Amino acid sequence: MLLISSVNHIKPLLFHSPIQRIMTPDVFLTSSILLETTSTLCLQKVQHNKWWFIPVYTGYGISFYLFPKCFEKYNLNVAYTIWSGVGILFTFLVDVCLQREAITFKKVLALFMIINGICMIK
Repeated sequence: MLLISSVNHIKPLLFHSPIQRIMTPDVFLTSSILLETTSTLCLQKVQHNKWWFIPVYTGYGISFYLFPKCFEKYNLNVAYTIWSGVGILFTFLVDVCLQREAITFKKVLALFMIINGICMIK
C-alpha cells in the first residue's frame, strides 16, 4: 500500500489488477441473476433430454457461488430481493419473447408490483 499525502489528509492508493477492478459486487449480482435465469429456462429442455441437467446444475451452482460475493455492497435482504425479482422479470420477458407467452393485465400488474417492491427495499 502506498500512501499519497494531500494538503488536508492522507489517503491510501491501492493497486488492483484490471480483473479486480472489473469484478465489482454489481457484476457478481448481475452474473448470478443471469446464470440463475438461464438455468431456470433450461429446465424446460430436461423433459426431452436428461443431459440438460448438466447446464442446469452447473448454472445454479455458479450462480449460488457468485451471489454471496455481492454482500460487500448489499445487505442480504436487498441483494436477495433484487436477485429474485429481476430473475422473475427476466424469466417472464424471455418466455414472452421466445415461448410466445401471453401478456395479460394481471401479469403486467404483478411485474409492476415486483419492480416497485425492489425499488422500495433498495
